[in-house]
Amino acid sequence: MTLCLGSQVLCFPVEPGEPGHAPPRHAPPAGNSRLAVPASHTSPKRALFRGSVRLDNPAAAKHDLHELSGLAWAKDEQLLYTVSDRGYLVCLRPEFEGGRLRAAHVTAWFPLRDAEGRPLRDAAADSEGLELLRADDGLPGNSLLLVSFERDPRVCRYSPTGTWLGCELLPDTLADINTYASANKALEALALHPVYGLLSGAEHPRPGETAGRFTLYGDSGARWSFPLHDIRHGALVGLSVLPDGQLLALERSPWSILHGFRIAVHLLELAAPTSPQARTPTARSRVLLTLGAQDTPLAENFEGIAVHDARHFFMISDDNGMPFQKGLLYYFQLPQGAGDGAGAREKSAAANPH
Repeated sequence: MTLCLGSQVLCFPVEPGEPGHAPPRHAPPAGNSRLAVPASHTSPKRALFRGSVRLDNPAAAKHDLHELSGLAWAKDEQLLYTVSDRGYLVCLRPEFEGGRLRAAHVTAWFPLRDAEGRPLRDAAADSEGLELLRADDGLPGNSLLLVSFERDPRVCRYSPTGTWLGCELLPDTLADINTYASANKALEALALHPVYGLLSGAEHPRPGETAGRFTLYGDSGARWSFPLHDIRHGALVGLSVLPDGQLLALERSPWSILHGFRIAVHLLELAAPTSPQARTPTARSRVLLTLGAQDTPLAENFEGIAVHDARHFFMISDDNGMPFQKGLLYYFQLPQGAGDGAGAREKSAAANPH
């Protein structure tokens, strides 16, 4: 059975235009307004916009929907799980019409708790990355959550109601906050790969790593790197795995008065890992989507990405708790050919390293 139950709260839709056509670029960013999507995002090589909703707060004050970051899709339960920088878990049930995202219903809200059952507080509550276990095994109700934390770097297991179940063992260098660029630039992205296991990524390159490149860390000690889209300001904020083993990586650049927030979604194909002493291999990468204020007034602080199926993915934005920012859920269709066949190549390479 589905564990996320309770009163449902409808989040208001933001209507897209027709496929292949860009609505007015300066549409008002609220309620039922239209979303401006540039024609370049409908090309065969780019992800195609398929709807969005604005996540407004429920009436109950305890159902806080601010600072949402990590995002993951539970196929068995047909739910989206998301975690907040404030240390709580939200369950969303998306609603579709004609292949487009039309609404999202909040079905449950839980605080994340520590080993003693107390709600997480302060730096310990800064949950950022999210991944699921047993979410597509055909047994609804047995899913578990993996949550990565930033200012107190760790990856912990949780029940779908926020109960602490233990923590994963991280390499010493990843567990030490002093090895990151700063205290607020630690473990931001998390994904579970079918071949390479648990993957994590820091928000910014760590001291000693190659400038202008993100590094992904495997739980076995393997590493992969790929180039930033925004060499000077890009931050790795989300990861999600496609059914064939390729990854979607979400990069965000900070707000500026000229450009607003800027977003890039990378498609990554990982090479078979070499020994830990060898040079960090490069992940094959290409950018599927870029989004900024020049495209739409709804280009927000997106920090979470989740694969829905082999052809679609979600993104969610963090409003930083600011009244002038918005919590948005976007839905995209992958371009033709993305996600086809890489998993078979990876499995073959892993099985035959020589």
